[in-house]
Amino acid sequence: MDDDLADPGSLLGQLQRGRGRGVQRALDAPDAAPLVLGCVADDPRWDRQTEERADCYARLLMDLRVPVADLDVDVGDPEARWTLAFDVLDSMARRGSPDANVMLRTWYDVADDAGHGPAAPQPGRGAGRRAHALGMWTTDDLRRVARHATAPLRLWATRELGRRRDTVVLDLAEDDALRADGGHAWLAGATLDLGAAALPRARTWLEEPDPWLRSIGRAIVAGHGDRPDAAAVLTWFDGAVADGDWCRTEVYADALGRLGHRPALPALARAWEVTPHSRARGSYLGALVRLRPGDLSSYLAEAADDCEPATRERAAGAR
Repeated sequence: MDDDLADPGSLLGQLQRGRGRGVQRALDAPDAAPLVLGCVADDPRWDRQTEERADCYARLLMDLRVPVADLDVDVGDPEARWTLAFDVLDSMARRGSPDANVMLRTWYDVADDAGHGPAAPQPGRGAGRRAHALGMWTTDDLRRVARHATAPLRLWATRELGRRRDTVVLDLAEDDALRADGGHAWLAGATLDLGAAALPRARTWLEEPDPWLRSIGRAIVAGHGDRPDAAAVLTWFDGAVADGDWCRTEVYADALGRLGHRPALPALARAWEVTPHSRARGSYLGALVRLRPGDLSSYLAEAADDCEPATRERAAGAR
């Protein structure tokens, strides 16, 4: 559980986490408006790069008839566009709020005058060209570059080897010197790209003292292992929840659903309630749907109002 968030069973805790249950409760709660405004001001997202809250909070504020002026957005600050409050304001304007539209136009006028308006899209800086060039190299050339070239070329060569499903990537992943030289950044993706071909080697990594190799091994086993692996995956899931490693729980939840491991139901249900990482609920819901708990309707009803579009779509598809 995240100590910065309220209890997951409370209305505030559910609103902070973007849970559909919180949205549904808020519509009938007399104290909901200040709680939602507090969430907007404090930005409770666990991962601000990937999680959604703006549309959820905007819809709630409009349903609760909260004045747009109550939003903590400084229309005189060009940097306000990086805040959750600004995203909520933008969402309210797109949903038809005239007051939000006026406030947003005021901000754009100020930002344009200050030279801080939205930046124009920038063309690519050669990434596509380099990927195309490497795609024309022989596998032997790529192997040499992956081991001996400078870091940028190593990255591209290793990714291309992974794309080609070349199992030499497994040897590269075990190379202590490459990992010590920052290879973790590109070796992980290339190794996972191998899919089931990496499974035999990945099993040997499960007992590795190196935590990075061990974690990659677990991810591969979770993605491509068999039913006998399910108990171990549940243990890893429980450990990730205890450590607050919420992104990793998504991988394990997907595996538990794929493997049909019904003993995981209580752990998945608990993680659904407590996780501060709203995107993870999509994986939990997918696993719950595949495992068919006795009362799936409550999860689907809540997920229909989840802050994450992917979770809402998954719920709609399961009905």
